[in-house]
Amino acid sequence: MSSPNNQSNILQGSLNKDILLKLKGKRTIKGKLKSFDQYMNLTLDNASEVFEENKIQELGEIFIKGENIVIIATD
Repeated sequence: MSSPNNQSNILQGSLNKDILLKLKGKRTIKGKLKSFDQYMNLTLDNASEVFEENKIQELGEIFIKGENIVIIATD
């Protein structure tokens, strides 16, 4: 398991880059990482929800609580 410091370094390197999130409830969100805190709460810009049918719903700027995040994928 990654240490909190390592997780922070990964997120710091992903600021202003596109990320993909898998959330509880099988939701998938993608967007540009604008900020994060020590609780892994994230703010995304140009966010959108991706559905299984490859449909996309634009969300704009959103805040996601870290407790809802299952997976964070970066480039």
